[in-house]
Amino acid sequence: MSKLKLIIVGPQKSGKSTLANILGDLSDGPSQLYRPTAGCRIVDFERDPPPSVTNFGKIHVELWGGRGHSCQSTPYPTA
Repeated sequence: MSKLKLIIVGPQKSGKSTLANILGDLSDGPSQLYRPTAGCRIVDFERDPPPSVTNFGKIHVELWGGRGHSCQSTPYPTA
């Protein structure tokens, strides 16, 4: 299994959590209610590789997002 860590960065209210939710199959689209992310959020999920890549097996994705300064000060998941 291959491992991939992605970090989503951007300004406040730019859709970082929405993107993480869509990629992790936690949501189909943006929510009508804005809820700021508290701290650093990590979404774990697995994906099959594209059909043209057959020798990797599943890909484990660790998607980091949230308020930038919180993710920088916490190098490991706290929850």
